[in-house]
Amino acid sequence: WNFVVQKYVEKPLLVPSLLSSAASKTDLRVWIAVLDWNPLVALAHPEVYFRVATREYKLPMANASKTDTYSHVTNHRMEDNRCTLSSILERLGPHAQGMWNKLTWPQLLDAVRGTLLAAQAGVVGNDLDLKR
Repeated sequence: WNFVVQKYVEKPLLVPSLLSSAASKTDLRVWIAVLDWNPLVALAHPEVYFRVATREYKLPMANASKTDTYSHVTNHRMEDNRCTLSSILERLGPHAQGMWNKLTWPQLLDAVRGTLLAAQAGVVGNDLDLKR
């Protein structure tokens, strides 16, 4: 059995929009390189990037007949929507860098560590000889 389980996040991460001061939905991308699974050795690249929706984020109203799809989509490339970590932190204000360093980045690494450990048993023992 192979499954993909997904849940729509009703309260997504919002940042100031690329085009205005309105709040836009965003997602965060981080690059992880797994060097070995047993023992687990992985590297996280510190230069993350964000993909920001190009429209203001609004939850659909129960009686609304139409919703702006682009306010919910961060992976659509009609317009360049990638932002560096430094540009997002600049928009969020003077305390954002400290919060990122002391709270967000360590929690992100904990989540990556937990995810890799959860997947480790399914990978260790499989023939992963990449030299062939």
